[in-house]
Formats: sequence, structure tokens, C-alpha cells
Amino acid sequence: MDKLKVVKGNQLQDFDPFRVMDKLDDDLFLEEMKGRIVDTWAYSFNQDGKEVRGLSKIGVDQACREMAKKGEVIREENVEYAIDPTDKRYILFKGSASRIAVSKDGVEIVLDRTIGTKRQCVFVITKIEGITNRVNNFWYEQGSMKALRNARLRLLSEEVKTKVITIAKESGKTREIKKEDDVSTDVETDKKSESPAKTTTTKKTSKDILYEELSSYCMTDDGIDTNLMDSIIKKIAFKKDKTAVQSWNEIKNVDGQKYEKWFVGMLANWHKHVEG
Repeated sequence: MDKLKVVKGNQLQDFDPFRVMDKLDDDLFLEEMKGRIVDTWAYSFNQDGKEVRGLSKIGVDQACREMAKKGEVIREENVEYAIDPTDKRYILFKGSASRIAVSKDGVEIVLDRTIGTKRQCVFVITKIEGITNRVNNFWYEQGSMKALRNARLRLLSEEVKTKVITIAKESGKTREIKKEDDVSTDVETDKKSESPAKTTTTKKTSKDILYEELSSYCMTDDGIDTNLMDSIIKKIAFKKDKTAVQSWNEIKNVDGQKYEKWFVGMLANWHKHVEG
């Protein structure tokens, strides 16, 4: 631990904007499923004095339409899913999408293909209770749609993403994330499965979230690709002296609560890395 000389932070971060963005997109999915009009294209929040903006699922949809206007269609392909071997309460989703050039006479040429991943809990999670034993009846829809959203997001050009975020800001279609938005992630549940006395009270740190997302992203049929995970760690994790952490093993025993602020920075770098 002495070798790392990490920056000290608060014990457990109460407000995580990325968790809120994920929860708000869950809400958008449910609203769409009910046939309601959703008009949130982007999210924004303040981090270290700077405004950070990102596309919502609806914003990704709009960006794909902008790409189509330029003759490049982003098409969802398929979704695969499997039980997380490390925690059976979670399902690992992998969605694929392709970027296709379409000529005026309808000829299609596949330019690029990519995947997006998402680790989705089958139970309701709340900020206070953690993982409950109440079934989230929409775990499949939310997990698959997020995986496909992440796949399509990776195929968007920076020009189009910036354009949609700018339009969202100018037209009032940006949702500013505040601490009060970080509330329960309850959705419609199976009331028969409710049992408050058995509710789990696990509360995750940014380190936990980072490991879950990296594990999901690096998951293969043979398990986690540790070489890929370590190559990502070198790009997103840095010690106090600015040198890169070389592998997950180097930090796996670091106290996630004691060094929460450090892992918050890694998590932010990871999300920037995924968004391209």
C-alpha cells in the first residue's frame, strides 16, 4: 500500500452521478415501454469544477438518426446474456451493433462492428437498502437495452455526439443531475417476493462498480480476459506520482472505502474510455 501513495478521500461517496445516469436511463426505458414521450437527450453534472455531459439512451437514438442522414446506419444486431459466474444475482449482457454505409441505390457496406456490455441485477437495488430480494420484473429489458445502447454509442462519431449534446443544451433537453436525483432505483416488482426482513444492505464503492463493469466488458466464453483488463487499467488508473497502475492485481486489495476518491477518478476515466 505504501508503494501506491494514493490520494486520500472520503470514506464512501454518497453521490455518484454515473449511478444516477444509469438509473435515469432505466426510467427512460420504462417510459418508452409504456408508450410515453421522453424528451431527455443528455445528462450533465459538475465534476471537479467542470461540466460533464453525456448522452442518454434517447440521445443515442437521436445521434443514430443524425448518422443515418449522413448515409451511415447504425443497426442493432443481437443480444447474448448469461448468469454472472461471480454473483448469480446478476446477468451479463452483451449486445452487438454495426455501422453500415448505405448508398442512394440501397447498396450496403458494413464499415464497423462492435459490442456493448452491461451487468444487470435481477433484483431491485436502492441506495439505502442495496440489493434487495424484490424481483425487478424488467431486468431483461433494461439489461439488453443498455448493452445495445453502449454498443451503438461506441459507433457514433465525436462530431455527431457533440452536435446532439449541443442541440440538447440549446433546446432544454438536458437533464442536470443533482444529489436529490440519487434516490431509490425501485421499479415495478413482484410483490410476492417482498420480504423486508431479509433485505440485503450491501452498499457498493466506486471500486466495486469499476470491477463489475470491467469484468463484464472483458468477459469471454473462457472467463475474464485479464490481459485486456490490465491494458485498460494502465490507461485509467494512476498513482499519486502520475505513474500508471500496471494491473488489477496491484490494486485489488486496496480499501475501496478508504480510497473512494481515487477510485471515483478511475471510474470517470473508464467511462470516458468507453465513450471513445
